[in-house]
Amino acid sequence: MERQARRLLEELGAAKPVTDPAGELQRVAGEIVAMKDAAARIVQGLSSMRYVGATGAEQLRAEVAVYERALDRAAKVLAEMVKLGLEARQMNLAEAEGALIARAIREILGDLELTPEQQARVPEVVPRRLRALSGGGV
Repeated sequence: MERQARRLLEELGAAKPVTDPAGELQRVAGEIVAMKDAAARIVQGLSSMRYVGATGAEQLRAEVAVYERALDRAAKVLAEMVKLGLEARQMNLAEAEGALIARAIREILGDLELTPEQQARVPEVVPRRLRALSGGGV
């Protein structure tokens, strides 16, 4: 079992450094939320939250405990992400990237010395092509 675990960790690159901690935190948060959602479905399908054990004592089902833990973890990780301002940082990066792209396009169009007819088509063609790149269709 230990050999199998070591091999799996090696395959997954456990020794390599994390170069994108924010992205990794987002991926982990996604897994945690998926686990919470899966546990919620299982709990919703239960006929009872408790059962009577072999000793005759009433006990909480393990599925409910797993769901409670998943809820707690999801809340903690998501709160930490909000506290770190990851969404705002991503938005700032996207805006900066967009500004760079817009500047590059303006400079390229300026270098091309387009005819007036071609220049008139720029406001229609460029946004359409950029939307197509981002999956928004042509």
